[in-house]
Amino acid sequence: MHEDLVWMDNLLSKQGFTVRQFRMLSIPAKAYVPVTVEMEAGKVYQLNFLAAPGFQKCTLTLIGKDKKELVKKKYKGDGVKGLGNNENQFSQSFAPPYTGTYWIIISQKVKGNDMACAGLSILESQ
Repeated sequence: MHEDLVWMDNLLSKQGFTVRQFRMLSIPAKAYVPVTVEMEAGKVYQLNFLAAPGFQKCTLTLIGKDKKELVKKKYKGDGVKGLGNNENQFSQSFAPPYTGTYWIIISQKVKGNDMACAGLSILESQ
């Protein structure tokens, strides 16, 4: 998984983005994992998310000040391990309306696993 996320980030680095955060996460079943990130108004950010192979569903929510949901993406997988063809890789661009702290909340469900790996990277335009 780590190698796949690095590959996704390298593609964007060639387009002028730099990596702000890179995290491999263990996500418990039926749990929401928060990640904070400082963002600057006027820049474009790319959120790269790598769900566990064989995931059934995952959610990525970006929350700003006043607990307002700015982005909410839900993805469904077919629950088959070894999917291939990048079915577990997701990207989302975001231009923050203000400079400050944002929350990314991640959840995922993988059949038969109480804990599943995931990857998240946040890249910033120059």
